[in-house]
Amino acid sequence: MQVLKHFENITKIPHCSFEAQKLKDYIINYAKEQGCEVLCDEAENILCKKGKPNLCLQSHYDMVCVGNAPDIKIINEDGFIKADNSTLGADNGIGLCIMLEALNKFNNIECLFTANEEVGLLGANNLNLDISSTNLLNIDSENENYVIIGCAASLMLKVSCKVKENKEKKKFLYEIQTKGYKGGHSGIDIIKNIPSAISDLALFLFKHNARLISFNGGERTNSISVNAKALFYCDEELHSNENFIINKLEYKDYKCFDDDFLAKLASFKQGVLSYNQELQIVKTSVNLAIVKQEGDEFHIEIFARSEDDKELDEIFYKTKAHFLNYEVKLLSKDEPWQPIANDFTKDVLKHLQEFVPNAKMTSIHAGLECGVLMQKNPKLKCASIGPNILNPHSIYERCEIKSIEKITNCVFNLIKSYKGE
Repeated sequence: MQVLKHFENITKIPHCSFEAQKLKDYIINYAKEQGCEVLCDEAENILCKKGKPNLCLQSHYDMVCVGNAPDIKIINEDGFIKADNSTLGADNGIGLCIMLEALNKFNNIECLFTANEEVGLLGANNLNLDISSTNLLNIDSENENYVIIGCAASLMLKVSCKVKENKEKKKFLYEIQTKGYKGGHSGIDIIKNIPSAISDLALFLFKHNARLISFNGGERTNSISVNAKALFYCDEELHSNENFIINKLEYKDYKCFDDDFLAKLASFKQGVLSYNQELQIVKTSVNLAIVKQEGDEFHIEIFARSEDDKELDEIFYKTKAHFLNYEVKLLSKDEPWQPIANDFTKDVLKHLQEFVPNAKMTSIHAGLECGVLMQKNPKLKCASIGPNILNPHSIYERCEIKSIEKITNCVFNLIKSYKGE
């Protein structure tokens, strides 16, 4: 399958968020070889136009890098592709590669490759390129059974905590790190109640009256944390267990911190906050994503999602209240994509049902760029589809090969119906 050959090629090109310049250059050169007009903007987005398009395909070209990524080694196993101890980048590399092949096959087509989606939809939010088509198909979904016509909005916060010193002595010095945590996508997988390494470690330390010296954890803002580690004093004898590797160290004097920060970290609500019974999806969630220490200051990155703008505002103020006397900054916020069917979404569903007969339209608790793009261009009609991708944003990510074929064929038939020949 040509799409998989494209995918093998792009996995050899590093394209983590903020570090995808080489893949950007690859896409530009490839599109020009296919006879496209290529336009770029300051946000690193790429718009490729060919002929007189009536349909725009859209994917982002950055990926979440966890594990060994961007050193990706593809494994073909049991009808799936996956990577050796790293994220695969099928999110959104498969959609990107379907678009590359579409540029090769069709004469009247438009493709928008957006930058830095995985770190706050930055490319879409700062898009300064004119899409010619009034219909846009996003290929960034992860379940072949659905045409997505709505998604949650997101809120990204940064908490900066300058903590006070505590000079009270305790008996033992320990280092601790998590083990065995699987992580996952902070939108799609949040319903699975996947444990957060950061939350679990903070609560464990609080339970044992630890006196914190250092604490760091998390990988990416939009993934559930897999790794967390700390250095601390404690009066108890502690030993490793199924979740933590604990080593007692030779006692030394370190600067340690007041209990307030650890208490706030341990008590912060992680996971699902509310549920939409009608749509049978998560309504609002919060991910305690990253904790980084710099001397006596800790920085926490929090990523919230909701289909309800009011509930996002409540999360902001509740976070400010929870971390009272610390600095809470709003880094980004976008609006929800309201799930409203139209002639284009119905057309996409009709084409998808040729390959997935039981497919239906729905909304998801994850971020897609359609909502942002529609705000910039109210005339756009958008829908999103994609192949079966399991455990994105983790080293367990894998993508079903037969599903890639179905989605590719659906996309190509849709292009033909919009006179893309």
